Amino acid sequence: MRWAAAFAVLGALRVLALQHAFGLFGPLGPDPALWGLTALDLRAGNAPAAVPLYPWLAGRTHLPVDAGLACSWIAAALLPVTAWWAARPLGVGAVAAGVLTLVLPDLGLFGVQLQPDALYVLVNTALAGALLRRAWGPALTLAVVGWMLREPGAIVLVAALGAALLAGRRRVALAALTGACVWPLALGGTLGAVQPWTERTAMAVDGLSAEEPPPYLPRKLAARYVDMGPLERLAVHAARTAEHSPDGLAWMVLGGLVAVRRRRWLLFVPALPAVATLVVWSERRHVVAFTPVAAIAVAGASAPPARIAAAALAVWSMSKTGELGRRLAVEAPGLPDLERTSRWICAQSVDGDRLLSLDQRVGLWCPMAQLESTADPAAWRTWLVAPAGSIAPPWEVVHEDGSPFAVHRLPSDPGCPTAPPGRYLVAWGPRAHPAFDRVPVAGHKPIRMGAPDPGDPCGLMDTAP
Repeated sequence: MRWAAAFAVLGALRVLALQHAFGLFGPLGPDPALWGLTALDLRAGNAPAAVPLYPWLAGRTHLPVDAGLACSWIAAALLPVTAWWAARPLGVGAVAAGVLTLVLPDLGLFGVQLQPDALYVLVNTALAGALLRRAWGPALTLAVVGWMLREPGAIVLVAALGAALLAGRRRVALAALTGACVWPLALGGTLGAVQPWTERTAMAVDGLSAEEPPPYLPRKLAARYVDMGPLERLAVHAARTAEHSPDGLAWMVLGGLVAVRRRRWLLFVPALPAVATLVVWSERRHVVAFTPVAAIAVAGASAPPARIAAAALAVWSMSKTGELGRRLAVEAPGLPDLERTSRWICAQSVDGDRLLSLDQRVGLWCPMAQLESTADPAAWRTWLVAPAGSIAPPWEVVHEDGSPFAVHRLPSDPGCPTAPPGRYLVAWGPRAHPAFDRVPVAGHKPIRMGAPDPGDPCGLMDTAP
């Protein structure tokens, strides 16, 4: 228990130290609007665009930012003690697993992001411990939870069900499969495996055969990507993975070699999604999410070369702390301005108002459905957030406080009936915001957003018999 308490305290101190060293406060991460606004959509009864368990947890408070960040912070703090517990069947290697997980900087930085990554890594690490103990009930329960937290969880669930069947645990596997098919009904999904949020995965996989290149590729590479075959496109993703996370790949290779040598085959179950990073998800976070499982495998190694390699990898990963922290900190300075603008809108708004912003994070502090088309009569009651001077009339600036964000409104409200609430999240991944033809930029030619038809401002003619 002393080790458990020590790793729990050190895990919390790690997140605090990273948070204060780099000034990481607010809804950071690659997709904060996706997860925060999905929480609001779930609360409104809309189908979720992302895997729903983390947004559901975030939606337990009025502002998803508060509960979402708390979930991430706590999960990241508990990761080292969870890795120590998971590796206890390996004997003295348990302490090494906790230490290795503690020093990997990405895992601590997950705790300051409005993302499910920290919680998913925590569940996946606990799954590794349950599998090492052959505790099939808890293992499959954790696999089902992982499937409701992150897209790669589907791969882990299928592999865990297969392992349970091979072990002769058919009833447990059937119960877990039933739970995985039924649980989504409670979180805005449907019965079965095909869910509203699987669209994002389908888009990523379709990128291997689609005519359009992924939007994140450099221009020259994107031009060549169009003419590439599936194998060449796979090579592009694999090269991106190696470029973004060379140490993460090294952890996976070392962990895999040790697991094979020690015949700990079940550790491959929670680590399988790492293979997907070579195919579609080629960002660093998609690789390092599985380094705790690799650390657990390596911690059980008795050969000195493996231990030396693990120590060298730990130093390599720690050397990236400054770079990773500074990269994440780039997002932080603009958040206070965005929050102040958002809270001003909330103070002026009334029920039935809408938001319109290309930066959908404005909705994280002001829960308000978004406008999808400026031709909609709800545009009369819409707060448009964009740089001052970037939006052409008839939209007018009604609030500007020196920040990069100005608030615009249409000049006169004809008093149209309140429209039913729409979606809070209207754009994610490759899906563009339907109301914007191009990005509004200060100092450039203002863009015309349009407005409802002046001859029928409330759209009553469209509904007339």
